[in-house]
Amino acid sequence: STRAPPSSAPKCRVAVLDTGVQLQPPLLAPGSISFVGGDPLVDYAKQGTHGTAVAQVILTLAPGSKILSLQTSTGGSSVSASAVYQGLLHAAANPSIRVINHSNAALATVPGDAMLAAAVAGKVIVMQAGNDAASSPRGDALHAPGLGGKGLIVGGWGPGGSMLGFSNQAGSYAHHYVVAL
Repeated sequence: STRAPPSSAPKCRVAVLDTGVQLQPPLLAPGSISFVGGDPLVDYAKQGTHGTAVAQVILTLAPGSKILSLQTSTGGSSVSASAVYQGLLHAAANPSIRVINHSNAALATVPGDAMLAAAVAGKVIVMQAGNDAASSPRGDALHAPGLGGKGLIVGGWGPGGSMLGFSNQAGSYAHHYVVAL
């Protein structure tokens, strides 16, 4: 594999809609908030540190970026559609946010107007395809085709160079689908 040279482009602010992000300044953008009544700077993932791990991947791929923790889940196998809806609209209204990482997209089903508001505001929305070995993405990822090129669905790629067995595949969403380790 090859690594792209560091970019001289302006650094990006990324909103992470997830279980919370446990990082310290200067990695965090100001204004983190919880939409589920928790502390957005505590990762409540029941299986470990999901939001923090996602943020660390983002910071590895885009060094110098800043993370805005928008806590929309306390972990587990479901998320509050209301919390995700509020988180999406909050990120859409924030002029410093360029990318919204919707980590629980396969678990959520929010009205399409929140996704569209984010796309119209010029945000790129990165959505999880899902983790149930399905032949196509699930949940909010299904909004990708209607987001004017601003929706990106991500599946899991294993270190052995093949799809992870549990990752949902692209199905008919291949034009909006990428894989990442």
